[in-house]
Amino acid sequence: MLKKKILIWFVCLLAVVYTWLETDYEALGVFYFYALGLYVAIDLILIRRIHLLHVWQLAFNFIFLSEINTDSSLYFLDNILFTVQFLCTANILIILGYYTYSPKAKAKVKDKESTVNRLRRSTLIFLICLMLVYVGYTLPFAIKSFLFGRDFAMTDSSGGFVGSIIGALAHILPAAFAYYFMQLKTPRMINAIIFSLPIWVLLFMIGTRFPLLFSVMGLVIVVLSLRQTKLTTKNYVYLFLAMGVLYGSSIFMKQLRSNFRDPTTVISIDENEMRLPRIAGNFGSNERVVEISSKLFTYYEHPDNKHQLGMGYAFILYFWVPRSVWPDKPTMAGHWFVRKIRVVSENYSAALGFTGQFYIDFGYYGLIFIFLLGMLLRRGEFFFETYKRSKSFDLVVGAMFYPVIFFFVRSPLTALISFAGIFFFYFLIKKFFVKKYTADTVMLE
Repeated sequence: MLKKKILIWFVCLLAVVYTWLETDYEALGVFYFYALGLYVAIDLILIRRIHLLHVWQLAFNFIFLSEINTDSSLYFLDNILFTVQFLCTANILIILGYYTYSPKAKAKVKDKESTVNRLRRSTLIFLICLMLVYVGYTLPFAIKSFLFGRDFAMTDSSGGFVGSIIGALAHILPAAFAYYFMQLKTPRMINAIIFSLPIWVLLFMIGTRFPLLFSVMGLVIVVLSLRQTKLTTKNYVYLFLAMGVLYGSSIFMKQLRSNFRDPTTVISIDENEMRLPRIAGNFGSNERVVEISSKLFTYYEHPDNKHQLGMGYAFILYFWVPRSVWPDKPTMAGHWFVRKIRVVSENYSAALGFTGQFYIDFGYYGLIFIFLLGMLLRRGEFFFETYKRSKSFDLVVGAMFYPVIFFFVRSPLTALISFAGIFFFYFLIKKFFVKKYTADTVMLE
């Protein structure tokens, strides 16, 4: 294990040296597209498990590298090379932190494995009620988004605390349905899928690709975790086929919706630029996180703009306070900063990426916290693996780490607020609907 850590540190340090010696930001985008993609592919084949670090790297590719490899307008930014170097270095620090930390809490595993949970029969009624609440709250927005696009729908949406909490149901409910039906005497995965369909249909109508994908993945992770510990070749085939269908269908919906608004809208790729990173990047994020990161660095070059010393992340402590009660409540950085650089609609907020808020709060010292974040990522994964072996209801919230981590790469505060909603419903279900059994108890009703 020590030799593996030394090797990882050596490779990562070489990557950092290369990153800061390279003078072409586009070359960095191509290099990390292949390097990180190859790492994830090989690691998945070797360990046959999807780790949180895999999700993080896929998110980094989808959100950051896709923009670097496709957006030619980045060339005109004065500090684009530094921006890309900083972002790639921060991502390497996540990897270093992840492999540096080794959880030691193995003594607790046996206690977890000796206790198994079952959900009460009344749980299904509660879950259905929550699903109806989600459908009732989300349906008007989904219809407007389907017909006119998300930007138009958001101008008429209040969002806020209530929206964040209810939106979390889209992720935890399919996983909770899966846990309920897979723990019956005769497991019925098809029932979990049927009860989750209204949620997926609404996400499909909204055209949110990765919320839809991870909503489905929550169910899949719980099902696979209750059945076995490792993915078989057949699981891989089914999993990637399902991901491909979901991802492709959401892209189709997004393009179909665009055509409703503008029949001339087409997607074209220059034949001279048909490189794989560019082709793949065209299916990535279009939120311009790299550009905003570049302008964030420029903004703090001015001596009058001071770092917030942790006040930005403190928003997670009081986000739930209604603005009607606290009219002067600070806004998230994604809300106020984007208004420094462009004119946007009233409810619009920009994604700053996983480095943005750390940089706003601590400047370059934020890299220290990013390294610690990599260690926390490893700790969260150990938590998930522990409860997966025990098959307790905590497995459901552990499965939620996957979507939360993906969205954390895009927007940390938004992801944390979403996780607060997920944890709220998880706590309610566990408190009132979970029954515990010891390993030698007859558990099936």
